[in-house]
Amino acid sequence: RGIWGGGITVLSLLYGCKQIGRLGWGAVNGNATAIQSRWRTYRARTEYTRAISGAISLQALVRGRSQRREYLQSRRRRRNEGAATIQSRWRAWIAHTDYAFATWGIVRIQSV
Repeated sequence: RGIWGGGITVLSLLYGCKQIGRLGWGAVNGNATAIQSRWRTYRARTEYTRAISGAISLQALVRGRSQRREYLQSRRRRRNEGAATIQSRWRAWIAHTDYAFATWGIVRIQSV
């Protein structure tokens, strides 16, 4: 098999050139067309593969950045929720102790 995978080799081209006189230029044109067709197919396939790999790489970059941003936002949200919970419990404890001291003072004054 030749370079382009279709059985066209340099020897077959030389043999084709020797046969020009006997077969005419139609055979040579056919061989040239086959070579050009294989070359264009190879080139198109490699360009397509390169374009697809570039698109996949770009897609991976975009998805990775999106996932990192989402992760950082969720971490920030959890941290803020934890801070709000601590603040709420602290305020509740302060309110409870203020109320307890106030009622203790009122009961103490009324008992005198």
